[in-house]
Amino acid sequence: MAQKTKKTAEEKRQDIKKLFELIDTEASKPVTGEAWADFLGTNKFFYQYSARNQSLIRSQSIAAEFVAAFKKWQEYGRQVMKGEKAIYILAPRVHKYYLGKDGEKYRVNDPDRPEDATEKQYTTYVRVPVFDISQTEEASTVDEDTRLKFVAVKKRIEQANGIENVPDNSDTAKTLLETVTDYVKSKGINIEYRDTAGTLNGYTSIMCDGKKIVLRKNATAGQTLRTLVHEYAHCVLKHDYKKDGRDVPELEAESVSYIVCSLLGVDASSYSFGYIERWQGFKGAKLIDCKERITKTAREIIEQFEEYKAALCAEPAAA
Repeated sequence: MAQKTKKTAEEKRQDIKKLFELIDTEASKPVTGEAWADFLGTNKFFYQYSARNQSLIRSQSIAAEFVAAFKKWQEYGRQVMKGEKAIYILAPRVHKYYLGKDGEKYRVNDPDRPEDATEKQYTTYVRVPVFDISQTEEASTVDEDTRLKFVAVKKRIEQANGIENVPDNSDTAKTLLETVTDYVKSKGINIEYRDTAGTLNGYTSIMCDGKKIVLRKNATAGQTLRTLVHEYAHCVLKHDYKKDGRDVPELEAESVSYIVCSLLGVDASSYSFGYIERWQGFKGAKLIDCKERITKTAREIIEQFEEYKAALCAEPAAA
């Protein structure tokens, strides 16, 4: 069997360039409600990845649901099947150097580096191969700890798929709302319930100090949870209507709520994204930045909430 030839530095650069071109192609598409719904659907599955890498995953495999590196799948007790083609994403590599006052550049460990040289950095990217769960199969031997890791993976996929959604006013939804409420309060934000005007489900005092969220009385637990996460997202993103207007903050907060609630197993399909139609022509770097903020905030909220729940479970029971 012929030995595989290593790629030259130039070939690697061209591979990375092609991936960035895929990102640019995605960013150049006009935004519609349908396109944004597709972005949110993708985000539910790949919220751990940047919006740019989500775009790369979806552009290479429309059916992908959960991707991981070759060795990561082995940690889950699964093996990439023979002949499967990798999906490529981009991983940043940050490099440091020092710049002298005379404009001379110095390596980090350069013994001749002046003490008053300023630390600088630049980023390069490498291609990283990942594989979807559909490209894997269970390994011949799997221990119990490994099996439990994979069970957690399956649960995340099922929630993202909307399987076994928590009924809107069930005891499970009420318990989840209570836990999320306590989590938000732990961030120093007060929560109040009031009679609100018209169809208003809630609001936050982000124009003042971002320390209070008001929610509609007597709404279902599911709707209250969706509103709570929406308003909390405003606080995390530090939105300011006077500076940013309303469209972008509302788009971002609504999107974050959709992703987070879906990952918690609460149905978010009733959310309306019809107003996205007014975003026709909003594209390129600004659109990518918006998607990155949504992705980062959703990931931050879901991960911190999971840590909060784990800490609660670890606390000793009261005597």
